[in-house]
Amino acid sequence: MFRGFHPTWAANGAVLAGAVKNFSELAASERLILHTTVSIGYEVDWRRVHELLLSAAAKTSRVLDEPSPFVRQERLNDFCVTYELNAYTDEPSMMSVTYSELRQNVLEAFNQAEVEILSPHYRAVRNGDPSTISGRSPSELEEHG
Repeated sequence: MFRGFHPTWAANGAVLAGAVKNFSELAASERLILHTTVSIGYEVDWRRVHELLLSAAAKTSRVLDEPSPFVRQERLNDFCVTYELNAYTDEPSMMSVTYSELRQNVLEAFNQAEVEILSPHYRAVRNGDPSTISGRSPSELEEHG
């Protein structure tokens, strides 16, 4: 049994027209980089966003400490900033599981910090309605300000 193994099919034309990467080979020599993006409102300090993303990476199994994870600001959008978390793994056969755990840890970090994720495209109209941070009811949000 192969853990995390997913057979992949590609059209002959696609293979012949483009480059094919062997992620197993790449991970053995250079490590495989995983990335995920979130969009956060301009009111949240970028240093705080970096801290939360890096803490999520640190909690993710199969993410390597070295080379260390890093964050880039990808876009300055109209209503939010898009950040990209990059982290390395040496287990490409577990890529989909690692991505899932990484994204779960990102959600948990931001929810615990009460920082609202606005991606992929979310329009927030601040008319007194409560935040969309999951895990808390509107009455709980009102009680805690």
